[in-house]
Amino acid sequence: LEPNVITYDATISACELSGRTLEALSLFRTAQSEGHFQSVTIKYVPEAQVDLHDLSASVARTVVRSILQELLELSEKDHHKAKSSVIVLEIITGRGLHSQDGEAVLKPAILTLFQKEYAHKYTCRVNKKNPGRLLVSTI
Repeated sequence: LEPNVITYDATISACELSGRTLEALSLFRTAQSEGHFQSVTIKYVPEAQVDLHDLSASVARTVVRSILQELLELSEKDHHKAKSSVIVLEIITGRGLHSQDGEAVLKPAILTLFQKEYAHKYTCRVNKKNPGRLLVSTI
């Protein structure tokens, strides 16, 4: 069996949902290095931005964890401490228009992730100009 985006998605989701987030991160990075999840575009200039369209909620949470870890490593390498309330990441979740029943899945999943795991370090809020995007700031 040759791993593909479907098998990786299922395996990452199983790991993520069972609390094995480090394994989910490792699988996601392996999948990306093999050319899977090409729809996940990450830009770092001028600030980090990621588009999560077409991902399952579990894989989207794993992608956000991966980016936050990379941003932390980059800031430690540069010995750069972010100033208070600096936007460090824009997350494109979409509005849920293409979701089943038109209900957003990704936005509530990512907002909950920040409330549960990152509330001590980041704030995550809906972009007032575009409700299909979330803005992540340092506290």
